[in-house]
Amino acid sequence: MYADLQLAVRDIVFTSTDPDISGERSFSFTIGDAFYLPITDHFYVYEENIGITWSDAKNLAQASTYYGLQGYLATVLIEEESVISAEQITGTGWIGASDEDNEGEWKWVTGPEAGTTFWNGNFSGSPALDPDGLPYYSNWNSSPQEPNQSGNEDYAHITDISVGDPGSWNDIPNTGDTNPASPYHPKGYIVEYGGSLGDPSLNISTSTSIYIPEITSFDPELRSCTGGTMTFTATVSEGEIYWYDAPIGGNLVETGDTFTTPSLTSSKTYYVAASPEGCATTERFTIEAIIDTTPVIINTSLDINRCDENRVGFLDFDLVTDQTPVMLASLDPILNPDLTEFEILYFDNLLDAEANTTAAIIANPYRVNTSENPTIYARIHNINNTTCFTVIVFKLKVTDVPVPTQPAVYRLCDDTTSGSDTDQKSSFLLNTKDAEILASVTNPTEYIISYHTDLIGAQTNTITTTIPKDIDYQVTLSQRVYVRIENNNNADCNVISDDTPGSTFTSFELIVDPLPLISSPVELKQCDDDTDGFSLFNLNEAASGISTNYLNETFVFYPSLLDVENNTNAYTPAEALAFRNRFVTTDTVWARAISGFGCYRIAEVNLVVSTTGLPATFQRSFTLCDDFLDIDGNNTVDNDDTDGVSCF
Repeated sequence: MYADLQLAVRDIVFTSTDPDISGERSFSFTIGDAFYLPITDHFYVYEENIGITWSDAKNLAQASTYYGLQGYLATVLIEEESVISAEQITGTGWIGASDEDNEGEWKWVTGPEAGTTFWNGNFSGSPALDPDGLPYYSNWNSSPQEPNQSGNEDYAHITDISVGDPGSWNDIPNTGDTNPASPYHPKGYIVEYGGSLGDPSLNISTSTSIYIPEITSFDPELRSCTGGTMTFTATVSEGEIYWYDAPIGGNLVETGDTFTTPSLTSSKTYYVAASPEGCATTERFTIEAIIDTTPVIINTSLDINRCDENRVGFLDFDLVTDQTPVMLASLDPILNPDLTEFEILYFDNLLDAEANTTAAIIANPYRVNTSENPTIYARIHNINNTTCFTVIVFKLKVTDVPVPTQPAVYRLCDDTTSGSDTDQKSSFLLNTKDAEILASVTNPTEYIISYHTDLIGAQTNTITTTIPKDIDYQVTLSQRVYVRIENNNNADCNVISDDTPGSTFTSFELIVDPLPLISSPVELKQCDDDTDGFSLFNLNEAASGISTNYLNETFVFYPSLLDVENNTNAYTPAEALAFRNRFVTTDTVWARAISGFGCYRIAEVNLVVSTTGLPATFQRSFTLCDDFLDIDGNNTVDNDDTDGVSCF
């Protein structure tokens, strides 16, 4: 059997997909199904048991043996134990930790470590200290943070791979989550064997290690601005050093500690590898022989436009943060593919930029008065060879932000453009508000105004929210409008109507006001006192006949329909109060019934002079003498014929 074991071990081939594998690799060998950990000399087995409780898992583990070793729910004291346990589970797996006895005092309650407190508190707690004053190992999940005692959660398990940190711990109730679909539904438990009192001494496992040769140092890259040869060096932990011209296969171009390239006119990649005796292949590390190129700018429109939003008269330009990424992005991607090769320095004159006079590098941030547009000289050079450079010239431009005037509410009266003048629909021409908004702006032609249906649309200048301002825009009842004002030279320099408290430039409203409801025509009669067919009319008396809401409306009277339509030749209030009809017995005037918002309708007012019909011989005066009768026709003691009282 020993010979068979030797043959089996010799047949083992170690491979790795880790591109950075290095150093020593340890392996363990054992008889049986358990995982063996040399550092503890213990064995670990994951027992799958869907839905098992922590208590049952504890009992089953204690009832288990492995080649005479007593089993118990695993106590995870070091990272290696955590890894070997977590690598076996297929879901939630119980381990031997609990705070059932005293909430927040987490103990190992199984195996040789039973009764050992290793953690105090919930996720904001801390590890307990061992006899040497060192913190005990723990591996609680950090996302979500555990342990969190979310309910009666007194038992620890290794989390499902879908939950938080792989291989981390969580606290849950004795039953776990009873929903089979939950990642907290128990899938099994980890049994640990070894370390118990009375365990036999076994000789069924061993361990060994292999040493992986590695390059310990090398020149990852050498650079030249003009080309030529380059000499690379490397060191190895064991074996020989090999230099290649391809990552796999290719040509072996050199062996030894150094490699000198042929004369190069362009960058070329080589590879270095370490290979001890008996190994056919090993990892090859990339080394770059780089010919540094002069930076080439393909986008020369690099002026910076900024807004003087607080209007203090100057701006600070952070060229390193703001302009450097823009200039790097403007390099030719074919000739300068690696932007990390270049550094940009800023100067205020060309000679210093060309000479790379570092003492003359301008301060950053760079302060600019709004009355100036200074010229800046940017030197772009290769960080590994500063003789490979170019100088780009650009300007710093400061653009004003306007101080707008708050627009008034835009009101229109209901009209017939929609087919009815009672539906409270009307059409607004918003460009008529431009002059009002820019009334206090010094150079209004520098700005463009757009109107939007919502605040976000105004902030983002979204086309779908833009209201056409040069054509009629129909509104029913009312609509709030948000204004965007931007500078022609820099759209980022803009002002948006803001309805937050304290704002001096807010949105405004489009309102369609209803027309007055009237009756027309109406008739106004006046008696003819002298039978000449003319009389004085108080035209205001027609108001109650024209509108039932006359107390809240204003009435203006006109001599003709043309006048009332064009608001010409209106009668003054005094004329309307004592108006004499212009034609015998009749006349017609016209009235505007005007609402509180200036909306009006036109009413016809027909004036009629009514004659009394008395004959010309009708006696208009009567005379009686004073007598002894009172005002009621009675002769009383208090009446006499000198009191001026008589009865007709």
